[in-house]
Amino acid sequence: GEDLPMYFVEPQQLLDIFTSLEEQNLFLIQNAQETEQQLEELRKEFTDTRGRMAAKRDGLRSNVSHIQRQIDEEEAKGSALRARIASGSGDREHQQEALLRELHDKVKGTYEQCGFDAGTNPPTLFMLRDLEARLEDLLSTLATLPPEYVLRQEKEKEKKRRERKRAEQQALHDKMQEDRNRRSIQRSLEAPKKQIGRKVMMRSQPVRRRVREDKQEVNQQDLDEAKYLS
Repeated sequence: GEDLPMYFVEPQQLLDIFTSLEEQNLFLIQNAQETEQQLEELRKEFTDTRGRMAAKRDGLRSNVSHIQRQIDEEEAKGSALRARIASGSGDREHQQEALLRELHDKVKGTYEQCGFDAGTNPPTLFMLRDLEARLEDLLSTLATLPPEYVLRQEKEKEKKRRERKRAEQQALHDKMQEDRNRRSIQRSLEAPKKQIGRKVMMRSQPVRRRVREDKQEVNQQDLDEAKYLS
């Protein structure tokens, strides 16, 4: 048979192939390392995002619970008002109108505190609709805020509420103390009352009889008489 020509003629051909394969291997190794690093960064970012979402979810749940408690309190107040209206006696229509006016004034005060204009004296239902829309907007905005900021603001609001309550209690205590001092000064300035009639005399304690000593004396006399007769 006829001899086939050799593929490799020079030794340098083998070295060139080995060098090319080594470079390819190094490229693949580097690519694999970069891919692994990117995967690790994606895992870390996923973990951080999941933690932030969990904290945000907990904050929203807390806000929903707080708002639900407020709704329950308002519903309880509404039920109490309806009960008062239902159980009222006498001029029921007059009482109902008074309660509705009171409710309207409270809603109007809240309406103005939220920045609305109540100069035209809008109806109660109209103000409640605006307040509900404002509450929904605030809840939507609250959902976009960082949970740490929301929690910090809630703590600050609660701190201010407690300070305001303590100040109100202290003011009430000071007012009561001032009233007591004023009444005490008035009593001290009043003329002493004159005593009318005879002075009440205390009864003296009755004399206790010494029954035991008298009995002992009688017994001693009986013994002396018995000795004399014997």
